[in-house]
Amino acid sequence: TFGTSIGGEALSDGEDFWEEYKKAEEATSEIYPLSGLEVIDNAIGGFKKKELYIVAGFTGHMKSKTTMNWVYNQAIFGGMSTAYFSLEMHYTQCRYIIYAFHTMHPKFREKRMALGIQTQQNPDVGIDPVKIREAKLSPDEKEFLKEVIIDLQEGVENGVYGAIHFEVADPDSLDFTVEDLRAKAETLAQQHVIHNLVVDHALLMSSRKWVSSTTERLNEVIRDLKKLAMGFNRGQGIPIICLFQINREGFKAAEKNNGSYNLTHLSYANEAERSADVVIATWYNDDMREKGMIQYQ
Repeated sequence: TFGTSIGGEALSDGEDFWEEYKKAEEATSEIYPLSGLEVIDNAIGGFKKKELYIVAGFTGHMKSKTTMNWVYNQAIFGGMSTAYFSLEMHYTQCRYIIYAFHTMHPKFREKRMALGIQTQQNPDVGIDPVKIREAKLSPDEKEFLKEVIIDLQEGVENGVYGAIHFEVADPDSLDFTVEDLRAKAETLAQQHVIHNLVVDHALLMSSRKWVSSTTERLNEVIRDLKKLAMGFNRGQGIPIICLFQINREGFKAAEKNNGSYNLTHLSYANEAERSADVVIATWYNDDMREKGMIQYQ
């Protein structure tokens, strides 16, 4: 149905193999932009189909904001579309974060400076997201926000921007498994082109069957996400970005090491180390907050 092979006799299948190689040589859509951060993008090369990327960090260490910033960059600057499964924040909260990001787009720099939102050419500064959330914008800021909204709408309609489809768990169900996620994502993929899947976050996913420990449940969820990355849409595959919460012991150990983690800090769900193709860790403390900085590893 989807033009992908999920089995066959390999030694006599050389013609198909050669065709696959030529397609891969010409293709540019198999690897997608990652973060917009040059150091990370150069190191990893972009998201690849059939791979699982784990974004790990302690509570409050900007995992969700980081990943939303990445998918925003992919949509606006790369034209890529993402299905973002948010099990922690509701849809309207996710949406306002994306709109707040777009108020910082370089294309609006002169407008922001004219309104006094931004005083220097760099860095780009948008509307204060708290003022958006609490509906306390000045008349000029409201007009600017309307302009931002129209730009996003027209950009998606004209194919200039990719799309960001936020999905939340079914409010009528207490459990949301990887199989539920697969069903929703593959249905969405029949209606729209989807380049990436984001799961925010693993700890809030349910296992297929009841298990007695968090470790067992997380291990099953991460294994299933890796299988989904490889088998999405009957073998087409898709990159999956999964957010992963590091426990307090891992946080304390990293705190003593200038914010650097190692893979043993994922050990309370050891499948994270085995199944992930790439692990990216975030680190954030009070000093960095004052400087507007975050550390990625």
